[in-house]
Amino acid sequence: MPTQEKYLNKFIILNENELTILSLEERMAYEDSLKYYRDIRNVENTAEERGKLLNQTEVIKNSLSEGLSMEIIAKITKLSIEGIQEIINSLKK
Repeated sequence: MPTQEKYLNKFIILNENELTILSLEERMAYEDSLKYYRDIRNVENTAEERGKLLNQTEVIKNSLSEGLSMEIIAKITKLSIEGIQEIINSLKK
């Protein structure tokens, strides 16, 4: 596994010429590291999106409890009134 660790730590993208000089073991380790890197990036992106949604949900809940209008909440969150209503409906479930 030392070869794989070499690529995991760098997260480098090789061009086609660079790939051809790798041994079969190195190429497999490189491809595994790319898959691992992409998986990690997907997890990070999903977590970021969920965090944004949770934050918007909290802003909507707090704004409603303070008596703000849907129009003001739409301006604050940059969501449509329909989008805000969908979030409100999901909270009721």
